[in-house]
Amino acid sequence: MKKIGLIGGTGPESTLVYYKEINTICNKKCGGAAFPEMSVESLNLFKALELVQNNKLDELADYIAGKIDNLVRGGAEIVALTAATMHVVYGKLKPKVSVPFISIPETVAEEAAARGYKKIGLLGTIFTMEQDYLKKPVEMRGIQVVVPSAEDRKTVNSIIGGELEFGVVKPESVEKLAGIINRMKAEAGIEAVILGCTELPLALNEKNCPVPPLDIMQLHIEKLCNLISEEPQYTAMQGKKMLRLRPYKSADAKTILSWVKDEKSFHQWCADRLGNYPPLAETLNAHYEDGAMLPFTAYDESGLVGHFFLRFMNEEKTSIRIGFVIVDSAKRGKGYGKQMIQLALKYAFEFLQAENVSLGVFENNPAAYRCYKAAGFKDLPTTHVCHVLGEDWNCLELDCNRTDWQS
Repeated sequence: MKKIGLIGGTGPESTLVYYKEINTICNKKCGGAAFPEMSVESLNLFKALELVQNNKLDELADYIAGKIDNLVRGGAEIVALTAATMHVVYGKLKPKVSVPFISIPETVAEEAAARGYKKIGLLGTIFTMEQDYLKKPVEMRGIQVVVPSAEDRKTVNSIIGGELEFGVVKPESVEKLAGIINRMKAEAGIEAVILGCTELPLALNEKNCPVPPLDIMQLHIEKLCNLISEEPQYTAMQGKKMLRLRPYKSADAKTILSWVKDEKSFHQWCADRLGNYPPLAETLNAHYEDGAMLPFTAYDESGLVGHFFLRFMNEEKTSIRIGFVIVDSAKRGKGYGKQMIQLALKYAFEFLQAENVSLGVFENNPAAYRCYKAAGFKDLPTTHVCHVLGEDWNCLELDCNRTDWQS
């Protein structure tokens, strides 16, 4: 793993989340065999905010640059700021940083574009809401960014600075934030909202937010973990579009489940693993909570196009199972499924170092069977019967081993 250096302290609560989550995610990525090396340079929150408020941005840049230099001299191979507001001087800092310097605004802009949003809201410190450093990368991708009214901006800023920065989450403040988002949804038609301060996820999440939240902290952490673990990017051309894989996010569930059009196709997809039809986003997300599976989402320039998970089948982690394979119903029959499965195999064999990958498909799902065969799977003699919807469905077993895949 690569060593990461974090500029923390702005504020302390989010810095703790970065530290804990990076350790947890990277440890999981390597199968529990290691934790990443990490250094943290903690800024004086009050000094940094005073420099921002007084528009002393050159002085702020010098202050942060000294801390980044400490991290790099200490062996950091990747560096990052753990606060959105400090990105106001990102442009001044980047030319001076000799290692990859991973931006929060660019990360959230990439995600918003991948989800296909056209209009999104932005909450954050009053400085973040009124300046362009977080909005600009999003707007450059053709997405409109909406901020609350002047009065609501003051309310959000007060909650962040007076409560969340100190780890205080008041129920009445959560209600105020939700009310502000509801007004933006009703008046401006926002499809999602950027939680543009790394403390806002302490108060808002997918369960209490009126629209899907773009948690800049979690998105940033996930990108950092991919770089730390040196996890390669898996892409393939699908027609004129680039198909990509990324880790599944709980916000993907609603879109993925919208591709399941009837009860029969629901059971063909997941057998009995997700309960009854129609499926619920909460059920799919709960299925992945224990960390036993590695769920992925496939996407291209138009948004999400597919989903699957990988699961180790033995203690040696040489055998992997693919499950919950699904492609956007509007894109089936166009080669997306084959490309996605081939990327899954590439990930399993190259990054996870598996020796074989298996899956099951119901005999009454011939389109899926043909897709898996085209992607490189071979039939196994093993079959089993599942009782579904009052019928006996025959499940075929398929397998792809490393030797066949390499050839």
